Amino acid sequence: MYSANCTPAKGTAPALLWPEISTIAGLPASLSALLPNRNHNAVLADLIATLPPADETPHLAPLFLADPFFNLKSYSTLLKTHGIRRVAALPSVQQYGASFETTLDRLHLGLQREQDMLLALQLEGFMCFQTQVCNQPLPPVSYCLTGIIWVPSFERPSPRQDVCATQDERTGTPLADLPQYMLEDKTGKAYLKTVLEP
Repeated sequence: MYSANCTPAKGTAPALLWPEISTIAGLPASLSALLPNRNHNAVLADLIATLPPADETPHLAPLFLADPFFNLKSYSTLLKTHGIRRVAALPSVQQYGASFETTLDRLHLGLQREQDMLLALQLEGFMCFQTQVCNQPLPPVSYCLTGIIWVPSFERPSPRQDVCATQDERTGTPLADLPQYMLEDKTGKAYLKTVLEP
């Protein structure tokens, strides 16, 4: 369930920290980062380490949370040192498509692992953004949502992909009180575009 006790993000879209080295020419940045020869989290950690220490920044860290080698303690410390308080499961295993996602879930390397890690990050004091592939139902979450990041579907493209949902189609939970952003990453660079600001 989506918790009503969450504080939504306010103001402009968070500044997405996206390591350009993760991208491959011709592929959207978020799909490139899912390839097995890309260590997205390690490259992101190297990028974050170049930032000055800070109390708080507008940055959002896109973490590949289905990675079985993701070390919650070390990434939590790194992010806090550099003032990064916003996180998202991005890239997300949802981008593989529903058929492969089922296989990953059986290995505990799928969406449930992402959700578990986001809950753990929230307990560490981070603001969690739900990454959601367009044309797929939103999963129930056990953590407080700060906002939703929509990612275009490459499995089932739709001309209405840039229109965000107003409610969870399965539960009817209203989403209008949450900021919603669209991931723009067609050019190899990734950034967030605001599509709904409550």
